[in-house]
Amino acid sequence: MRLVAFWLTTVALTVASLARGSFREQEETFEYTNASFDGELTKDCILAGGRTSCVNFAKVTNECGSDFANTSYTVHFLLGPMYGTDALLKDALPTLLGETPALWYVQNRSQWDTSLLELARSRNATYDGLILDPAIVPEMVASNALLNLEPFLITDQWAGYWPGILSVLRWQVSIAQNVMIPLGAAAIVLHYRADVLSNHSLPVPRTWEQLLLAVHAVHRRPAGPAAPEDPGFYGFCSMPSPGCHASSYELLALWASFIQTQGYEQGAFFDPGTFTPLLDNDGMRAALLYYRQLASYAPPRNLASISNCSSMYGTAASLYEAGLCAFQLAPHPSYKRNALLSPSAAVRQFSRVTWLPGATSVMDRPTGRLVPCNPVICPFGETVPLWPGEGAVGAAVLSGDSNAATAAVATQAAAPPSSSYILANIAPVLGLSPLALGINNFTSLRQKAHSLRWLRRVTDPEIMWKLVVSPSTPLAPFRYEHFSASNLNYWTDAGYAEAEVNDYLALSYAVLTHGNLLSYPMMVQRILQYRTALYNASYNVITTRQSVEAIMKEMVAALATSFGPTSYGYATLRLQYLISIGRYDLLALPLPPTPPSPPEVRYIVGHEARSPDVTPQGAGAAVAGAIGSMAAAALLALAAFLYKRLMVERGWGRSKDPGVGRETTLVVTDMEGSTVLWEELEAMVMDFALNLHHETIRRVITQWSGYESVTEGDSFTVAFHSAEAAVCFSLTVQSELMEQPWPPAVLMHEACKPVYVVGTKRLRQLAAKAAAVRPSISPLQTLETDAPGASG
Repeated sequence: MRLVAFWLTTVALTVASLARGSFREQEETFEYTNASFDGELTKDCILAGGRTSCVNFAKVTNECGSDFANTSYTVHFLLGPMYGTDALLKDALPTLLGETPALWYVQNRSQWDTSLLELARSRNATYDGLILDPAIVPEMVASNALLNLEPFLITDQWAGYWPGILSVLRWQVSIAQNVMIPLGAAAIVLHYRADVLSNHSLPVPRTWEQLLLAVHAVHRRPAGPAAPEDPGFYGFCSMPSPGCHASSYELLALWASFIQTQGYEQGAFFDPGTFTPLLDNDGMRAALLYYRQLASYAPPRNLASISNCSSMYGTAASLYEAGLCAFQLAPHPSYKRNALLSPSAAVRQFSRVTWLPGATSVMDRPTGRLVPCNPVICPFGETVPLWPGEGAVGAAVLSGDSNAATAAVATQAAAPPSSSYILANIAPVLGLSPLALGINNFTSLRQKAHSLRWLRRVTDPEIMWKLVVSPSTPLAPFRYEHFSASNLNYWTDAGYAEAEVNDYLALSYAVLTHGNLLSYPMMVQRILQYRTALYNASYNVITTRQSVEAIMKEMVAALATSFGPTSYGYATLRLQYLISIGRYDLLALPLPPTPPSPPEVRYIVGHEARSPDVTPQGAGAAVAGAIGSMAAAALLALAAFLYKRLMVERGWGRSKDPGVGRETTLVVTDMEGSTVLWEELEAMVMDFALNLHHETIRRVITQWSGYESVTEGDSFTVAFHSAEAAVCFSLTVQSELMEQPWPPAVLMHEACKPVYVVGTKRLRQLAAKAAAVRPSISPLQTLETDAPGASG
């Protein structure tokens, strides 16, 4: 019976859309993604159709027939170089009885990038689901190679899950047009050996000059300054390899602190005003010079066989894990491997993670020259203790004479901080992140539906917990719940020491929510060429004696063909970049014309009624061809009748903006006591609660065909087509808010504590029970001391 109703509804929608033109895309998407179809698999098939028009809706539903679930399929997932993750997923997600099986594949970095680029060029449909390289995502979006997951993300199951993802990752997904779902985040941080620093009585370095001094002090002397030399121990782990772009992230980690000081809107890769690559300036010069100096303390090239080009943790990760180095710039999920899987007992016990060092001098944008940090230029800077000799080391490095820099470092004794302080610009860097999963859009509709079913299983919160805490995956915490102290047991049960994992989680959250966080723009095509230019520069500055000025000129020349003013699509690329960094003020686009008021259209059985001032539309010819007989006319009448009922029940066919009219009704919402909550609760808790509140409000607005007019803070002003819809919205949203998974800290606050309401009948029962059990106490006193909710 449900199948008959489904097909009857489909016929009604198709014929009625011919008469009217088409449904409004957003309302239609919400309705059919939340409708009740014949089985979840059919619903996934509809979701796989993406945001399609109603003209194509019949074609979509035709491919999702009742025999669809009985067809044999296999879903192929490409995990890239995430070695070990395939085995974990096989164990955690066995194929259920009657379900399409999934196969998991891993590849080295080169094969992975090749597979993604082939898909972006519409040449490869081998894999149904893919872990995505962020630098290739813009190319895949441009070629429509990835399925738009927005209809999937607004379904009931995801409605409460999506707000729990860190806002920076949700923002990046939206910039990439919702073609992926994050599985983790990875920021570049400084890994160090706490025992080696302790042997030298050194604190954790906070600037690049301090890192140079510390690296020099511990190089070949892990046991302390008075201990014998160990020629097999190195101060800094780095191993650039031909064709491996991992070293580009090491250079990016240095460059970010010199180039970006005002937040991501300032723009780091290009000047927002001129769209000129920010490569030929003192900021890049300083980054290259410091990187060359640090690499002089790295393992020799003959140890390259120990390194791994395909490692998601950097080419030198295996050297650090083996206990051969004191410092390494690497993704912060490396902490998990170092803590539990390192072959070195010293690394497992003493490896720690901390912030990237900061730059005490930064690039002045108008002049391109380095200037000392001050609170105006470096609003995200931190005041750090100054080490003796730090200034002399910085001046020597920036002189460009590597021999003079080496001598300056050697002559300055790395000592504990003095009583002086200095301001350093902090710019955290997202590496190969977010690691996200997308669906191949070039496969059949049914194949995409099966892929969506597996996507739902992979992204289940419990499965994500297993992936995030596993030392075998390069995935770091990325949901608010992953950082919560109440969920610390997930980490300790996996074998991590409580004190160390607490520090790891605190650092992870602080880095991923930092206001000066830098990441590759997720919307700009050809950004892969930019990463290649950074890799070539990082490789050449270490392996050759080429001057840094010449290396910078090579980078500029390499990018001129892709991003120069005469390059193909230059204006589009600039537009993509400005949107990706949120600089809408520089778009300089004319405002779109005000759309005309939509006609007031109502369907009546057999004909259409319009307002008298509306000119009839030319849909008659299309309908006339369809009504060539009495049978067709009867079908149209039936379809229009069914469609009218759906319109009334679900609010279809109305304009998004109700406009000025007698029926238009406004609703203003406000979160009670939010000011007090922001003052007394942690920002992380309130950020989660506010996101949950907003997602719930917006979901219910769509359900009742409302129009979000104004949003200020936690207050919404919403316009509805009728008073009835406004009241229904108000009642529904109150009910929905009651069911949301609010953080415990919110529910425990005085302003948000649950209030128990007891009916008169239940009140009498409790009073009689209390009087019978404790007659010496009055019923009123008993009710005040007992919790009614606990009594049922």
